[in-house]
Amino acid sequence: MRYSSKLLIATVLVLAISQTLANKKPLMSMEFCRHGDRAPLSYLFENQALNNYTVSFGQLTPNGMRQHYLIGDELRRQYVEELGFLPPTFSNEDVYIRSSDVNRTLESATSQLFGLYPAGTGPHIHNPQSVDIAIPPMKLADNGISAKNAAGMDAVFGAISPMPINTIPFADDLLLAAW
Repeated sequence: MRYSSKLLIATVLVLAISQTLANKKPLMSMEFCRHGDRAPLSYLFENQALNNYTVSFGQLTPNGMRQHYLIGDELRRQYVEELGFLPPTFSNEDVYIRSSDVNRTLESATSQLFGLYPAGTGPHIHNPQSVDIAIPPMKLADNGISAKNAAGMDAVFGAISPMPINTIPFADDLLLAAW
C-alpha cells in the first residue's frame, strides 16, 4: 500500500515568536516538512511492485507534488493574504529555503514553493526597451522573436519565480539528514 499523506506529510509549523495580540504578525516562522508521497525505496522493504508507480524507486510521485503544492497554497493564504507576513512576490530577503540534497525532498520543496508563489507572481521586465537585452547572446531559432512574444514582459514565461533551494552535501547535513 502506498504511503498516505498522513504518514508522509509531517508538517510542523513553528512560530519562533508567535502572535501575542490578534492584530500582530509573527516575527519569524520556521517550517519543517517531510517529503510528499513517494514510490517505494526498494522491493526489499515494500510489498509493492514498482510498476504501480509512474516514477523510479524512492522518487516523489505526482500525488506527493500535489500534496506540497496544496501546503504552499495554504501557507500563501495564511502568511501572504491573511497576515501580510510574507510579500506577495518571492523575495530572497524574506524567504530562505533549505532542503536535504535528495531529489524527492528538492521536488517537494519546489512544489510547495509553487503553491506559495504561484505562476503570475514572478518578476516582470519593467522597461520595454530592455526586453531585447533579455535575449541571450547566442543564435536562437527565429532570433528569439517567438520566445520574446510568448513571455511578453514576464521575466520567465507565465511569470513564475525561480526560487533558490539551498542544500549542503548529504554527508555534511547534520540538520536535515534522516536519522
